[in-house]
Amino acid sequence: AGPRPARLWELQCRARTGRIAGAEAAGSLGIAPPAGAGSIPWKEFDLAERTRMELETLDVAIAAHPLRPLCERLRREGRMPAIVAAERVGKEGPVRVLGMVAAGRRVRTKRGESMLFLTLEDPTGMTECTLFPPVYRRYGARIDRAAVLVATGMVEAPYGAPTVTVERLDRIA
Repeated sequence: AGPRPARLWELQCRARTGRIAGAEAAGSLGIAPPAGAGSIPWKEFDLAERTRMELETLDVAIAAHPLRPLCERLRREGRMPAIVAAERVGKEGPVRVLGMVAAGRRVRTKRGESMLFLTLEDPTGMTECTLFPPVYRRYGARIDRAAVLVATGMVEAPYGAPTVTVERLDRIA
């Protein structure tokens, strides 16, 4: 079988030479490296690369949550996972939460201004965010379904569920 990169290379070789068809395509590829080539130092894709390729090819990540490869670096930078943000209700200071856009609902205020209820998702859970009209006007253009965002704001629980009242929104992907 071998690592995935080696299997993909074999598949590409067979496809180029027209030697892939029928049952052979579904089974083991069985290509030997060229004579005298020695062993090819194939290694498996790392988690970030595998996840990126799954998203690119399948539109869904199977190996891991798309943000998982970033989590360690983000924690060192002070960005909190959703699960930690929920525990910060009523604490001093703002939180910074990173997540992918899971859902959004735009509503009109009594004055007719647009605001947004936004749900960000990371490997630990969901974070509900509220962008009031001034913040939504300033940062709304950065939001789309494929966005990875960092929301900075205060955690509140006006109706029992923790919500980040967003003061700043940055797009990192």
